[in-house]
Amino acid sequence: MPITLSEGNVTANFFIGDGSQVTGIITSMVALSGSTSITVSATGKCYYKSTNGDLTLTIANNASQNFKIGSGIQIMNQGTGNITVSQDTGVTLYLSGNASSGNRKVTTFGAATLLKVASDTWIITGTAV
Repeated sequence: MPITLSEGNVTANFFIGDGSQVTGIITSMVALSGSTSITVSATGKCYYKSTNGDLTLTIANNASQNFKIGSGIQIMNQGTGNITVSQDTGVTLYLSGNASSGNRKVTTFGAATLLKVASDTWIITGTAV
């Protein structure tokens, strides 16, 4: 079973009975204790909040952080208060299934996934968003 480490994540390739391969990713957790900007190094990671109070995660624009299209980031909120996912200047953030863009809140016990779909365009999906 080959295992590789890239950008803080462990990828494991498993071979099942019929010879086919299944790949799984063990995600690195980033504990949130205050507001911050999401950077390229966050790709594939999970931002996790278990503290009280509101905070903001800002999605940086391509000029400052050139995320690859297809980049994904997870967000988990087990604390009280909200995590506001904020658009930096020039960034568009759509809620999955909704044509309007804007900042989004991940409320207590909410979970969300961010996916970059085009230059400076992201989609957020999840529960309690």
